Amino acid sequence: MPETHDDDWNRLTRYLAGAQSQAEAEATRAWIAEDAARAAAADEMSSAWHATAPAVHVAALRRAALVADTNDAVARLLSRLPVSTPVDTATASPRPGRRWWVAYGMAAAALLGVALPVALRTGGNDPASVTYKTGAAQRSSVYLPDGSRADLRASSTLRVLSPSHPSLLARLTSHRNGSESRTVELIGEAIFTVRHDASRPFRVLAGGAVAEDLGTVFGVRAYPGEEGVRIAVSEGAVAMHRRADVPNEAESHTPLTTLGAGDVATLDSAGNVAVVHNADVAAELAWMRDRLVFRTQRLGVVVQDLNRAFNARVVLADPMLGDQRVTLDMPERTLDATLNTIATLLDLEVRPSGDSTLLARPSRPAIPR
Repeated sequence: MPETHDDDWNRLTRYLAGAQSQAEAEATRAWIAEDAARAAAADEMSSAWHATAPAVHVAALRRAALVADTNDAVARLLSRLPVSTPVDTATASPRPGRRWWVAYGMAAAALLGVALPVALRTGGNDPASVTYKTGAAQRSSVYLPDGSRADLRASSTLRVLSPSHPSLLARLTSHRNGSESRTVELIGEAIFTVRHDASRPFRVLAGGAVAEDLGTVFGVRAYPGEEGVRIAVSEGAVAMHRRADVPNEAESHTPLTTLGAGDVATLDSAGNVAVVHNADVAAELAWMRDRLVFRTQRLGVVVQDLNRAFNARVVLADPMLGDQRVTLDMPERTLDATLNTIATLLDLEVRPSGDSTLLARPSRPAIPR
């Protein structure tokens, strides 16, 4: 690996935190891909963030609930993080020092509320809920108090509902007596890895659907403006309900359908369910592996996914192009590479247009008479 300076580590940290512009993020992706060791370092940093997320979550909640001094909060958080004690960077080897600096920077940023893939918000109309958000070109893992995990895709919002807890402090201690809420509300897309508890179902409210865990790993997609809610089951089973049929999370209800591993279901706005068995679930959840996978997907939907993934503004020059179908499987690296591939597949042109990028039918030269 080429010599890496502190500016390079800062660049990686800003990229993983979602604090770069679209152009910066694309350049960083290309820079990471240039060297296998550099890509491994980026993966290591990403894993470190995911590993410390539970501690960051708890520390941030304590700060919000107790209005603690920021420096003291950072010190408390660092005392629980699985990283090395700070050392003199003038005499120590550079990698341990950088690892500590990265962990400290991420932890401090989380407590101070600066640009991180997950933004914690409390209060609002329901002071007993916690909301996590990712912006365009951001992803994050959310570790929930009950031991479950949600991996959020770009431009998604996850609200952890806690109707039985009137205060933040009550919610902080709820996991100790097993009374924490296991109902979340999703706008966007996420993959859930759930610790099953038959006595307290884990439920995801998304659009007009409710996905109820039966011991599983599953994905839910419910972006505003899309045609219904989509649930893909990777492991275990999921019961799918209409949201209107589940007014009380404490009660049991007969599901519309029960999905097993390899099943993908869509609930449309009219309440109709379509289930595909032995589906390509890996393709449905490929975004977690930094891949763009589409199976005969409408170009209009693909463009929206690209705009979210790259924080871009791609526009179809003719709305009728949105009905063309795209089948694609490639790494999620740069917007230019992706658009050029799609343009080749569909015989389109990529054209810059101000702050936008157009996908358009090719301009054919006039045939000489």
